[in-house]
Order: sequence, then structure tokens, then C-alpha cells
Amino acid sequence: NCCCCCGSSVPVDQQGWTSKQKADHFRLNETQYHLGFLPTEQSNPITKNLTKDFQESGEKGIESLLKVDLDIIPVANRILQSDNYKKLVQVGLETIKSKNRIIFSGCGSTGRLSILLQTIWKRGCRDAGKLDLQYQVEGIQTGGDFAVVRCIPSFEDFKAVGAKQCEELNVTDKDMFVAITEGGETSSVIGSLEEADRRGAKCFLMFNNPADILVKHIERSKQVIENPRVTVFDLFSGPMSIAGSTRMQATTSEMLIAGSMLEIVAAEVLFGKSIEYDFGKAFEDMLNQLIKNKKALADYTTLESEIYKQKGLVTYFATDYMIDIFTDTTERTPTFMLPPFKTDADISKVEPWTFVKHLSLPTDKAFENLFERKPSCLEWTREDYIKMGMIEKIPAKLPALSLKDLEQFQIGCEPMPSRYSSQVNLAVLFKGNGDKSGHEQFEQVRKEFSQFATLDIGGQTGQFNVPLKIEETPLNLIFRLALKVALNTISTGAMVRVGRTLNNWMTNVSVSNKKLTDRAIRIISDLGQLSYEQACDLLFECKDEVDAMPQEKKENISLVIYALKKIGKYE
Repeated sequence: NCCCCCGSSVPVDQQGWTSKQKADHFRLNETQYHLGFLPTEQSNPITKNLTKDFQESGEKGIESLLKVDLDIIPVANRILQSDNYKKLVQVGLETIKSKNRIIFSGCGSTGRLSILLQTIWKRGCRDAGKLDLQYQVEGIQTGGDFAVVRCIPSFEDFKAVGAKQCEELNVTDKDMFVAITEGGETSSVIGSLEEADRRGAKCFLMFNNPADILVKHIERSKQVIENPRVTVFDLFSGPMSIAGSTRMQATTSEMLIAGSMLEIVAAEVLFGKSIEYDFGKAFEDMLNQLIKNKKALADYTTLESEIYKQKGLVTYFATDYMIDIFTDTTERTPTFMLPPFKTDADISKVEPWTFVKHLSLPTDKAFENLFERKPSCLEWTREDYIKMGMIEKIPAKLPALSLKDLEQFQIGCEPMPSRYSSQVNLAVLFKGNGDKSGHEQFEQVRKEFSQFATLDIGGQTGQFNVPLKIEETPLNLIFRLALKVALNTISTGAMVRVGRTLNNWMTNVSVSNKKLTDRAIRIISDLGQLSYEQACDLLFECKDEVDAMPQEKKENISLVIYALKKIGKYE
């Protein structure tokens, strides 16, 4: 019983229902969100012993994670030679040359990718002295720019959210629209694509599961994949290094394909030259260099994880590449069920394990630096949510997603004593390519912290160095991919070391939307040796028990681990 206006099931008031009734409803009526058949949701054999790998040595664990990225190479090489890719580049060039827009749309990690692609384009325009072209690439992130700092999970279940954001951007038939959804089934992204198509935009769709499987099982995916006006990119390369963690290889391959198109357009339009560059080979070389640097990556991963083991806090400081750091750190919250970034006003909330701060700019300017523009936030009213069929999901107090709400996160150079109030804390100067800026400010800031370190991805000016030889290009896409892969590998490795995963299963997954509810049920089923129905009943039973606990007791309880402990299957 799929609601065509929002892409999710018809909202049902479950007040007064037993846990068994809720479980049966999810099992029988939310089948469009039962995604265990998708390869991105399955366990990768390369990382099936990931916990043991890290116990043996950090280097072995890091290498296991990076080996999965190598699976992207043959897929990328095939796509980069395809007619669909040539069309992507041709339409991109025509769109920018005719003063129209390329618009990327995504949700969660692909939403942050859409914003990242926008920012690297803007930086390219600045470097080329062509600021008049900077607004010709736009990014839609489900939930607006607020979602770059804090995840808004339930929004992804609604097509209407994506459609409204597309409408607010005033997409026209002169624009090019590239929808990116790792699994190929995210309702909000599909909603934005359908609205862009309705408005006559030239539409493209990228995803990381086999198209035939999506078409067979998921109606909302079938409708867009089989739409003759949509050019489709099936980037399937196998399961993720952590089952279901599509922030990893899926988003990396999408960044390579979408970003390389943008590089070719930038070379011609911004710098007046055609680019002779083998992106597949450059990506492969970069991955092999990261593998050669596995000791430095492992050493830094160990440092960060030891801080967490002692209930300490890590704060990244940077002047550049803020968007790259935020992309990784924000995604740690739903993946590993970590406390989200908090504002100064959130006194009662748990301090996030990781935070990011600009070394020299105050918060409002730091956000402008992060996005290379003024932030674009949602200012929606209760009436808007009612029209979108979302009101059942919205509490009495509307979601705080506005610019004013975003700027409550003190990401600027203002002092933030909460980051060094714990006995154990670490200040990290994050540098890219041996960047020299920020040293003086960091020398002052680090004095407040019990420990400090410098992490240099690309250069050799820090305590932890990952030197890379990467040819410069107009947008330096391959280097930005190196930052992404390195940060993803570090954060995943750190979480494995502190026990937030069990091998490559996301045992601390946050059960905050329908897709993640299904994932939690499947993990309980696999590790607890239960049928899907039994695991579903158990999850909803445990959810009711945890919901009834006082707030301070239920902070950061993993429903998966709680359920497995209840049946004696977790030590």
C-alpha cells in the first residue's frame, strides 16, 4: 500500500499498538523497505573477519578496508568508456556553455557529495577568476544544508521532500539534473528526479545496485530506471566494506563518475583547454598509494580509537577541506550510533565524540567557507509538512533546520571549553597536501587540550603523514577522493577498534528510518540465528522497552546489541 505522493506507506497512527502489532505492520506493509536482497546491504567476503584483522594489526585492518575500494576500478573504467558517460559530459558542457545549471541531488552521504561537487566547482571558478560561472552548479541535499552537519534520517522516506526542494530551486527544462542514490531506492532523491523530469530537465540517475534487481523488487526505482527520458548509470561494484555502509565504496564511485564529468567541463569552460586524463588509472594509482601508506593510516586510527576507548573527545581543526571532514564525521552518527554534533544550547545532550572547527573564522563565516556560499536551509512551515503528507512524522515542535538553527553549531574559532573539559581529549590539525595555513592558530588552540596531533593527507608536514603524488587538475578531484577514502577508512577502522561493529556488520546502527529498521532486523536475524519474522518481533519488543526507559538511560543504546543480549547471542 504505497502512497504515490510520498514514496512511503500511508501514515498510520500506531499509538496504543502492541510491539507485535507494530512488527507485523512493518513486516507485512512496509515491504518496499525490506532491502536484504540488495548487494549493498550484504556482507563483503573481503572484510568478513574485519574485527580479527584489526586485532592482529592495524595495518591488516586498514588494508582489508582499502582492498574493497579496488573493486570500483573495473566498473569505473567500463563506465568512463560508455556512451552514457559521453552523453553525461556532452550535456554538461552544453549546459554550462549556454549559461544554465548542472544540479546534483542526493540524500545522506550522496547529499553531502552533491554539496561537495558544488563547492569544488565554486573553488575552480574562483581559481580561474570566473566568479560569474560559480552559480551554474548547484547541489540538493535532502533536508537542506543543515543535514551536512546533522543527519535528518526520516526525511529520506518521502518523495515529496525531494520534489519540494527541486521546486524551490526552480529547476527548468534548460537545466541538467543528476540524481545520486547509493542503493537506487531513496524516496526523497527519486522524488526530486521525478519533479525535475516533470519540469523538462535533462535527467541522469546514478546508483550502486544492479538495475535488474532494483527493477524487479522496488516499484519506485523501476519507474525512474525504465523512464526513457532518464539516462541511467548502474555503478554496482559489490557489497560495501561494512554491510550497508554506502558512504564508503558506493559514494566513492559516484564521486569519481560525476566529479570526472565536472572536471572535463571545468577544464574546457573555466580554463579553455581539453583535458587528457585517465581518471580510472589516476584513481587506481591513488588507492595503491593509500595502501602503501597503511602504517601511517593505521597509526593515526589507533590514536583516535584509544581516545574514544578512554571516553575522550577528538576535535578536528582546519582552514581548508572543511566540507570533506564534515562529510565523514557527520556520517559516523547513523552508521555507528554516535552522539550527533550538538549546539552550545544542547546542555543536556551528550558531547559528540568528534567535532570540527575552523581555526581562524567565526562560525557564520566558517559556514560560508564550508559551502563556498551562504548556507541554504529549509524554512518550512507546518502547512508545508501537511501538504507533503509528513505530519505524522513531525513532532509538535517543527524540525529546527533553518539558517539560524545551523549557526547554533559553533564550528568557528570561538572557544569551546566542552571540547577539552573531559580528562582525555585530542586536538587534530587536519591538513591536505602539506597546506601551511593554520599553524600559528593551532599552536595556541592546542594548549587547551591534553593531546594534539597533525594529520597530513597528501603531504609530509605532520606527525602522521600520508604522502601522495597526484597530478593537479582544474578541480583536483582525485585528491578530494583521496581525502574521502582516507577519512572513511580511518573512521571505520577506529569504530571497529572500539567495538562499534562486529566484523563487517553495523551492530550499532541507528534505527531511525524504515531502511535502517530493516537493516537492524537483518543483522539480528543473521547474528542471532533467527528468522526475519522472529528478529522483527524481537526488535520492536526491544524498541518499546528502550522507549519506556528514562532519557538518560536510553542514550546511545544499540537496539541490535540490546536484542542480541536479550537472547544470549552477544558477549
